Amino acid sequence: MSEYTTDKGIWNGWYWRLIGLSVMSIAIVQLLLKYVIHYSLFVSLPMAVLVISYIVVPRAKERTLANALLGVFSMFVVSAALALIFEPAVVQQAAKQHIVRQFLLEYLALPLLLGITLAYGYLRLSQWSDKKRAELEEKRRAQMVADKPVPPRRIHRKKKRKKR
Repeated sequence: MSEYTTDKGIWNGWYWRLIGLSVMSIAIVQLLLKYVIHYSLFVSLPMAVLVISYIVVPRAKERTLANALLGVFSMFVVSAALALIFEPAVVQQAAKQHIVRQFLLEYLALPLLLGITLAYGYLRLSQWSDKKRAELEEKRRAQMVADKPVPPRRIHRKKKRKKR
């Protein structure tokens, strides 16, 4: 692990700038979708936690799983807060119908669980594919060295002198 640094938004292995900017930009997109095409924030919550893992996992080189989980959790908190603030009618409707437990499970707990699971799965899959890619590249490099033709060498022979 590198030393404590704030260079390029990284502090002690935590990619705070990447996570913060990604979370804020996705939250802005969610709000734009809500007001432009009237897309529900509760429905966009699972997509938001999935997108944040696809942004963080390939770019974080240190503490990749921890950064991915932090990104998913922070995106969940921001999106859930936006949904609860900007769409209180949905929660009130669930309370009137006495399905608050089902509402919390479907619209809040399930997206968080889905985001954490898929962040972990995407991380392991990307690590596996990087390992396989490195193995294939090493095999290809070894085969190129073995198949490379030996450059012709000049053979120096003793000159025969003419007899006089």
